[in-house]
Amino acid sequence: MTLMPRKKGDPLSSLAYLDAVYGKTEPLYAFSAETEVEWKSWHRSLKRKLKELLGGFPDATPLKVEILEEVDLTHSRRLRLSIHTEPKTVVPAYLFIPNGVERKAPAMLAVHGHGSQNDVVGIAETEDDVQLINSERRDCAVQLAQRGYVTLAPVLRGFGGRRELNERGQATSRNNSCRQISLNAILLGKTDIGMQVWDIMRCVDYLQALPEVDPKRIGILGKSFGGAVSMYTSALDSRLQVTILSASFGLFHDTLMSLFHCECNYVPGILQYADMPDIAALIAPRPLLIESGSRDPIWPQPSAKKGYNHAARAYSVLGARERIAIDAFEGGHVFSGRKAFAWLEKWL
Repeated sequence: MTLMPRKKGDPLSSLAYLDAVYGKTEPLYAFSAETEVEWKSWHRSLKRKLKELLGGFPDATPLKVEILEEVDLTHSRRLRLSIHTEPKTVVPAYLFIPNGVERKAPAMLAVHGHGSQNDVVGIAETEDDVQLINSERRDCAVQLAQRGYVTLAPVLRGFGGRRELNERGQATSRNNSCRQISLNAILLGKTDIGMQVWDIMRCVDYLQALPEVDPKRIGILGKSFGGAVSMYTSALDSRLQVTILSASFGLFHDTLMSLFHCECNYVPGILQYADMPDIAALIAPRPLLIESGSRDPIWPQPSAKKGYNHAARAYSVLGARERIAIDAFEGGHVFSGRKAFAWLEKWL
């Protein structure tokens, strides 16, 4: 759904007013470095500010992981886990260990968007689920495991089994409970997406500790909101060596300010300091692939291309231009995979 502000200058329109404010806003840390020395200074400053804007992170406590179920598939062992990322916070997750893997394999995080986390791990409850997974290639965790990657697929806060309960003790509707989590977090100086980033960072801790995983070869693939979470996590956590952002990238004005998006995507005050491509530029020089569909209704491809060109400047400054690419494909709000697996093969 497109947000339709009144005509420019209309005193009745708050959206038109905010659009005008945006037009006068110059992000303090918009990327403009021309040398590696300037890049280092910019990188350090924006990274520090970004942690603050996301609400900061708690101190890490010893990881506690429980294995709840183990299933043998044709290509992998699939384990259902509970990962305690904070003393009173549990992240349900599925871990795929491909057949034949013993030690030091590359690993991937597969981060779901709005909808069912079961899609990502290929668990279908109905024939409609099967058709949806197959038609939109939603089972990216399975696709990664089939290609030999140890793959961890966590459930984000407010989704699936982590949905909040209403006053009748029932799980909230629409497959998620982002709204109340996001608004309550803001009251406490935190953000929904910042808490998600923390959980993913702790998932990296877990992967690094597995004997089957090479701790220096861990990547991340996220679609939609999962892509946003993956972008922020990769910007702040250099242990993630390769990043794939699917159906989740563009300029803030063209996406979050102009089209209907869930509250969980918003970070208060961020445009005073950086636009989305500046955050993606923090990932440089680590390899980054952006997927964008020509018919994506909420992450428009023209905006993704603009953002890609801006982020690519950071890679050029660092002499790593070949480490950023875009898959601008014909399609909608879906995972493409057209370039993704070759990209991982090359860099991970």
